[in-house]
Amino acid sequence: MRRAVVIVAVVFAAGSPAPGQSGRTLLREGNGQYSEKKYSDAEVSYRKALESVDDVETGRFNLGDALYEQGRYDEAIGRYEDVLGSAKDDGIRARAYHNIGNAKLKNKKYEESIDAYKEALKINPADDDTRYNLEYARRMLQQQQQQQKKQDQKDDKDQKDNKDRQQKKENNDKKQQDNKNREDRQKQDRQKQEKQNQQNKEEQRRRQETPKDQISKADAERILEALKKQEQDVKKKLQKHAPVRVKTDRDW
Repeated sequence: MRRAVVIVAVVFAAGSPAPGQSGRTLLREGNGQYSEKKYSDAEVSYRKALESVDDVETGRFNLGDALYEQGRYDEAIGRYEDVLGSAKDDGIRARAYHNIGNAKLKNKKYEESIDAYKEALKINPADDDTRYNLEYARRMLQQQQQQQKKQDQKDDKDQKDNKDRQQKKENNDKKQQDNKNREDRQKQDRQKQEKQNQQNKEEQRRRQETPKDQISKADAERILEALKKQEQDVKKKLQKHAPVRVKTDRDW
């Protein structure tokens, strides 16, 4: 990128001078400090000069340059825009647009930078520095878009990978839970079988401990019922074969 540094030093009409120093003197002092790369001191001189000169475009433009060199690009843009709002000279306006483009470029606002360079070229189509910076900004925009595309693709891939990992984890968790549930059921079945086996052993033990001549309550009831029935049958038979009493006419 070509930095078209322009310290405006045009002839201006002096206004009310500040005590001890005129606006013209302050501007020259600021220009000297700027040339010595004392940008912070130059900023102070330009701000003081703005308080005492009629040609405010000069002070604003040079103040913008001092702010730019300090890396305060947004503030510099504000000063250049102030110049555009009041300057009638096309040369100053073209340089203001050029420097706005530079400041936008530093902020990596490439599309806005391109727009500013185009405005500068509308005013001064012969400015090779602006044309060079315009092409540079276009290349930087293209690189930014390509990088953004790669980043978007990477983000999409990372998102897909994360989704796949999450799905795999959920599947593993489900598999582990299914295995645990199966193991729990198997454990319950074993416990149930063991309990049944224990009950069978207890029943077998009780049977072994019961005397052979001892009958169960149900068997005893059945035997009693059979005896009762047998007794009733005997009674019926006896009644059937009982002797019949013979009546006589004699009265004993």
